[in-house]
Amino acid sequence: MKFIFGKVIEKEYELNPFYFKDVSLSSDLSSNVKTECKIFYSPKSVKNKDGRKYSFAIKNNKDNNIGSVIFVKQTREKAVIELENFIFIIQSLLALLGYLLFGLVLYQKIHSHKSLILKFTLVSLYLIILRYLLVLIKFPKSIFTSDLLSDKIYYSKFIYGLANSPIELFLTLSIFLIIFYSAFRYSIRFLKKETEVQNHKIIFILLFIFFLFLYLLSLRGFGAVIRSFVFDTSIRYFQNPSLNFTSEHLLMHINVLLMGLISILGSASFIIILFKQYRTAFKKNNTIFFVASLIVFLISIFIFSQIQKQPQSTIFIKSLHLILVLALAYIVAFYDFKFITKAILFYLTASFISIITL
Repeated sequence: MKFIFGKVIEKEYELNPFYFKDVSLSSDLSSNVKTECKIFYSPKSVKNKDGRKYSFAIKNNKDNNIGSVIFVKQTREKAVIELENFIFIIQSLLALLGYLLFGLVLYQKIHSHKSLILKFTLVSLYLIILRYLLVLIKFPKSIFTSDLLSDKIYYSKFIYGLANSPIELFLTLSIFLIIFYSAFRYSIRFLKKETEVQNHKIIFILLFIFFLFLYLLSLRGFGAVIRSFVFDTSIRYFQNPSLNFTSEHLLMHINVLLMGLISILGSASFIIILFKQYRTAFKKNNTIFFVASLIVFLISIFIFSQIQKQPQSTIFIKSLHLILVLALAYIVAFYDFKFITKAILFYLTASFISIITL
């Protein structure tokens, strides 16, 4: 009785990527030696005659030819290019490290500053510049290679090239999440802070009109971005749900959740700031503010949706978004929950809004 053991080293076919894993020794060798490499699994393989390539035979334990390997010779120019790329990576990492250290110094300087607007402005500018620095140094493409970095899976002109792949979209949304979380945190401090400002009513009316238009535009933008996740990606899961889940699916769904959190945090920050101005200006029943805001915003959502050719979302979803945001703002303003409780509430709300918007 004979036993034959073997291992798959090359698949000469392709199937649905949901249940197919490509195996290629040629690709693995090409990646390791950083040059094009091809393996021919035949004892009758033709010997290479191209001077730009090098070949050698593959022999078994009986010294018989069973195949051949051909790979492209590395030129001096290619070696120089690889050295330049390596130097660029080192310089980029040093620049990134220097900017992060600058961020620590900046944080220590502004931490004790009393102006919340100045703090938020500096934090936002620092994080936005950090994101563009990552684009400039081509991070993480210059260091890692992965399908998550491929623009074939997801590509969008969103924010001028900051979302050219799933991982770049994740980095961009993570930066914006930190910015909007900072806005939410500073709005809570502003709510609890004693202020002495003249013309409270005028400030409240102006802020209310400004935030109303800003909220309507942000709702439209939120719907447009979620639609971009569906139509600008080659992942069919968003159109045809499947139980087969890959890392690309997981990251894109995390991106959808991050976008939902950004929308909820930003909207809640608007409402909390408005509520602070209302309480300072009118000193009336706090419930009146939330009821009146709900009515005015709902009417505005209906009118704004009717005058648009492509509203990007339904009136029902926008109204539900508003109701949930007002509820969260009310809870944050009047109930002193722990951080983990607030985080769970925002997470569940963002998940629900993101899913129904998809």
